Amino acid sequence: MKVLVVDDDPVLRAVMGASLRALGHEVSACEGGSQAWTVLKDGHFPVMITDWSMPDMNGIQLTQTLRAAPRPSYTYVIMLTGHSTRDD
Repeated sequence: MKVLVVDDDPVLRAVMGASLRALGHEVSACEGGSQAWTVLKDGHFPVMITDWSMPDMNGIQLTQTLRAAPRPSYTYVIMLTGHSTRDD
């Protein structure tokens, strides 16, 4: 399965990508939401794993942009975060 990994931390991107590849997935990685949106406009990924907090376009904004665009196929989103308060 094609999986898009979006995280501004290069170590987390590498670890997540390696883990997913070991499970047999085809992984593409982006360092931010804007780059990910460019990749998503050009192709379909059944699954996107994204960080919440990123400097250019955060995971919430990326997901909202993805959901607002007319697309022929659905993309499931898994959002990771270090946020830990109830307000988050």
